[in-house]
Amino acid sequence: AYPCPYSLHCYTLLEAETTFISGLRSDLFELISHIVCQQNGTFLFIGPWFSSLSFVVTADPRNLEHVLKTKFSVYPKGPSFRENVGDLLGDGLFSADDETWRRQRKAASIEFHSAKFRWLTTESSAELPLGVDPGCLIPELPNIPFAKALEDATEVTALRFVTSTWVWKTMKCLDLGSEKKLKKLIKDVDEFAKKVIETRKKELSVSLRQGSDLLTVFMASKDEEGKPFSGKFLRDICVNFILAGRDASAVALSWFFWLVGKNPRVEEKIVAEISGIVKEREEIKNGELIFKAEEIKKMDYLQAALSEALRLYPSVPVDLKE
Repeated sequence: AYPCPYSLHCYTLLEAETTFISGLRSDLFELISHIVCQQNGTFLFIGPWFSSLSFVVTADPRNLEHVLKTKFSVYPKGPSFRENVGDLLGDGLFSADDETWRRQRKAASIEFHSAKFRWLTTESSAELPLGVDPGCLIPELPNIPFAKALEDATEVTALRFVTSTWVWKTMKCLDLGSEKKLKKLIKDVDEFAKKVIETRKKELSVSLRQGSDLLTVFMASKDEEGKPFSGKFLRDICVNFILAGRDASAVALSWFFWLVGKNPRVEEKIVAEISGIVKEREEIKNGELIFKAEEIKKMDYLQAALSEALRLYPSVPVDLKE
């Protein structure tokens, strides 16, 4: 990796907490981007000695390649990250390291490359991993308790990363403030996951349904000791893959359409490319257009536009490693 010649010191707990919490409530990523630019791409943030707010921040592409690709196995998420997200995510893909991460990633990769792969925010991100329809895309846009609980629980969990560990742990122990709220939200999320798992077990036991969703894949698999995965592990699978599908897709598509809306020429080229592919079809039917995988592979300009949107506004703009 490349050297870190700059440092940003935050000597008081109040200053550190205020800087990040105010940024979280307004635009944390713009705040971080502004500081990174001022500090020449990489800097060392040093919080109070008794806090957990000390870390290296980098946006240098060379460092990112080193950490996320070249030496990926050397930089795990680590115990601090798992401690912060553990109550919500458990041992799922987002918090797992080593063999646990590889096993889940492999199973997901197989499913993502299947012909059934359809992924659109909460609706399809629940259908693909779990094989259930939460009803989020009903025209009336009803309030879905599970979706709301997961969204709020994610926000409260994020607060832990900009709060000293001893502060949020004390609040959790005393059942106060945001930690009290998080406890209730996680209970709601768990109830949804438990219901899905129990329903799937009943379906599989009577062979009413042999789905190929991720939940079924893991329920049919065994752990390292040759035993079925526990209910807790299956719960973690449910929550992590719904979160991955919902947030990653929603953020990516939101920024993509916003950028396309600001660049009419790009929109014209995308439409022209898609129209050309449709015209190549031997038979054109009226009604909804559904593209085949081989047709999507031909959409080079659309792929480039999506990649550029992700480069400018990545779905996961901040990643923590130890």
